[in-house]
Amino acid sequence: MTDYLKKVSRKRMMPKIIALFAAALLLLIATKFGIFSLMLGPTNADETAAEDLLGKYVSFDASESIAAYASLGSSGSSKMQYYVLTWGDKYISISATDEYYNVLDAASEQSQEYYLGDLTELSPLGELKGTVVKLEDELKDFMVSGITGIGIPGADTAEEAEAHVIGYTIKLDYVGWLPQTLCLVFTALALVCIAAAIALLVLLSTGYYYKNVTAVVGNDKNAEADFEASTLHDQIRVGKKYIWYFKGPKSYAIPTASVVWGYCEANPMVVSKYQWPMALYTQDKSYHCVHIATKDEINRILSEIAAHKYPFVEGYTSAKNKMFQTDYQAFFELAKENKQ
Repeated sequence: MTDYLKKVSRKRMMPKIIALFAAALLLLIATKFGIFSLMLGPTNADETAAEDLLGKYVSFDASESIAAYASLGSSGSSKMQYYVLTWGDKYISISATDEYYNVLDAASEQSQEYYLGDLTELSPLGELKGTVVKLEDELKDFMVSGITGIGIPGADTAEEAEAHVIGYTIKLDYVGWLPQTLCLVFTALALVCIAAAIALLVLLSTGYYYKNVTAVVGNDKNAEADFEASTLHDQIRVGKKYIWYFKGPKSYAIPTASVVWGYCEANPMVVSKYQWPMALYTQDKSYHCVHIATKDEINRILSEIAAHKYPFVEGYTSAKNKMFQTDYQAFFELAKENKQ
């Protein structure tokens, strides 16, 4: 019996658990597992060769930015401005949204004073972080023109400047191909999916989904034999001692002798397809509802319950309902007629 109930729970819960783990994996793939880049921290300019930069999460001081060389998009957050950044003895691009304009423009002014000889050294302006991606060819041409226009020694011509340009740009505040905030949101959702999947696995392994059966059956040594001898009808098994029924992954048990009234409810339920609710009431007036595929199957179930000759009323009428609600003793006397 227990093995069967476990099998029912596993069959109905494992697709959900697998789906949650798959969703978590897809969310992490969508971030290119950017959470690990955030946890490990960015790579510093001094630690990475130019040819190894692509895809790296890197950091640099804003003071190393030289000048803006291009601006694309309309105003506001959709506008992207591009700056030249020194990377060792080479130059790389920075892609920045409006929240970084002030610090990068300040860095550009400082750099101009430095190259004009008005400053002897650059003052740190704060660490910036981002992910290195491929720079479009058109933007690379703009970048080369921008460098030659600044008048940096050793980059006076387009050929000299191009020789020092790395064809990458650092997208500020990006982790992988997503903005950092979105990466964190996706990662949080992935962790929620993983936590939910683990919780469901724990519930599955601890017998949570058939705890009602355990509570009802207890140490009844005859329950196993009764379960094996019971008749399976769709979502319900009818035995001489117990009735077992299933709702999703959960299993329930009712002593057959305690079921005093059963009937097919008037209107079907639409789940993935039409199902008919079957109402079962016990002698303490507890209500149990089991969804069955057809009305004919419900009639067979009710007939089988009645065949065990316990006090039982089969079928619904308004008179029976009124008697059950207002004069239960008379209703039970009616139910006992089934024993005759």
